[in-house]
Amino acid sequence: MFEQQPKSLQQKVKSLASEAINQQNPSGWFESLYAEAEGDSAQVPWAKNKAHPYLQNWLETYQPRANGKSALVIGCGLGDDAETLASLGYQVTAFDIAPTAIAWCKQRFPDSSVTYLVADLLALALFCHSGKI
Repeated sequence: MFEQQPKSLQQKVKSLASEAINQQNPSGWFESLYAEAEGDSAQVPWAKNKAHPYLQNWLETYQPRANGKSALVIGCGLGDDAETLASLGYQVTAFDIAPTAIAWCKQRFPDSSVTYLVADLLALALFCHSGKI
């Protein structure tokens, strides 16, 4: 279902992840990857500039009715899943740990109804108490 990533990109991801782990910041490599991509989504292994195939399949299979329901997209990356859900009428909040990814979403979709936020899934309790979601 997914094409193989170029070896150079695989090595880059492995190197960034190893460096982040060595710095005791295991999720810090996500920001580095997005920042170093400099707007080239081909440098982000999971970015396909369309909704994830599993989400698309689920939407086609179950054809959910949004009717103003809320949706939360965790680790939203470049925003394609969030935008797909918003286009179906969901009130979407999407977050990612990487500030560059969120900035990229806002640049790609300047008129979006999606609320894009920078947040760490592992620190979500603190984030929820802030009233942002």
